[in-house]
Amino acid sequence: MPRSPEQFADIKESEEVKKAPGFEIAETPDSEQFVAEADKIAKAIEGDKPVQLETVLKFREALEKMIESDPRIEAKRLFGEGYMGPDEIEKHFTLENGEKLFEYSKEEKQKINQMLREKLDDPQIKDLIRRTSKEELREKFQLFLFPDKFKDGTPVTMKALYERFQPEMERRGVGKLLFSTDWYKNEDLFTSDSNQLSWKLLSKGNLEGSQGKNYVEETRFFREYLRQNNLATADELAECSDAKLAELTQLMVTDWKKAAKQLSELKINQKYRINPLEVIFIHATQKSALTGAYARTAKRSSAGELVDVGDCGSSGAVVNGWKPEGALGGVGVSFSR
Repeated sequence: MPRSPEQFADIKESEEVKKAPGFEIAETPDSEQFVAEADKIAKAIEGDKPVQLETVLKFREALEKMIESDPRIEAKRLFGEGYMGPDEIEKHFTLENGEKLFEYSKEEKQKINQMLREKLDDPQIKDLIRRTSKEELREKFQLFLFPDKFKDGTPVTMKALYERFQPEMERRGVGKLLFSTDWYKNEDLFTSDSNQLSWKLLSKGNLEGSQGKNYVEETRFFREYLRQNNLATADELAECSDAKLAELTQLMVTDWKKAAKQLSELKINQKYRINPLEVIFIHATQKSALTGAYARTAKRSSAGELVDVGDCGSSGAVVNGWKPEGALGGVGVSFSR
């Protein structure tokens, strides 16, 4: 019977191991393959004898194999509590009666792991991680898996999440999922909008410096953020040139609905602004940084207003609609890629 990760204290507490590159990755070993590899090493240690360098190197090799085969270990090392994967989702969304709102088969988890490996290997994201210190990465970013359907196959919409999980949140004493659905209860953003099964790198809350601007000013700020961090293509950046944004600034005055539509359709807003359902799902996991702020999205209401979501506290997240010229101190841009 392979030992559990908790039984590797004799290896993990060794000073030689602590000094070995890659040791930190061992803090959250959670796969059968890792347990099997590490168990072989543990069996090589007799009694209280010091861990030899050769053992440390073998342990490191096992960790490297683990990372290669299971990118969750790398993701947890990078993002800490800001990581939300399939195992965390299954556990968090298990109701008091034991019912799991989300559950993934071994084959589904293998697919999700492959998707995670592709996300971490994305050249632009890889470059961002390389240039960012571990402390800053954990302070400013999160890595989330967004489900497309519940265990029973029902698509994950804001309405379905609200109906299935708000009672559980109230039972746990952590507050409400949504403050009030009165104005948007018949809107697509509530009834039918859903996400594809996907991993997303997210900013923790709004990007610093993005708040207090109208939608055009936000978009200009966001364009420069994406440019500086090499997170968008040249074509996507060129589409929202200064000349185009100046044109849209004038259009906001003469036809705000047309301006809102064109702004929402710009690729950097469509592809890289967080969407309403993502904000609500993060709030449901109790990992939201939008507790006193709002993220303006590229989603438009049926009245043509641009939707923002936030104030994700115990009273429930708030959903608003604003004209593009609106600028408030607590409203800004949250990144999602």
